[in-house]
Amino acid sequence: MWGDLYYNSKSRKFQKSSSKEAPLRTFVQFILEPIYKLLSSVISYDISHLAPLLAKLKIYLHNEDYRLDSNHLLKKVCMRYFSGTSCVVDMLVQSVPSPLINTKNKLAKFYSGNKVDYFFMEG
Repeated sequence: MWGDLYYNSKSRKFQKSSSKEAPLRTFVQFILEPIYKLLSSVISYDISHLAPLLAKLKIYLHNEDYRLDSNHLLKKVCMRYFSGTSCVVDMLVQSVPSPLINTKNKLAKFYSGNKVDYFFMEG
């Protein structure tokens, strides 16, 4: 999994160099991409996409869990996915900003208009 190994899905073999059939390293393909997909589904709050994904992973939540805010939902899903490794879950929850805070940060970073505008007022 580690290092410069690539999985060719057509031949179903590992190889040492990338190719058209195996563009991603195995760690990225088998570890990071599924985690990124799970996290982005939770953070995007798209319940219609999240529920089937969690069902494939055999993670079952109550209906009221889907109504939690994104940080609490992320923590609950990660606790089930990583089997209670709270240090990983706490790190993810702390490093993923809330949508309200992140919107202000992105607006301040990318907005090129007048900085004394309605969007920059505290509210």
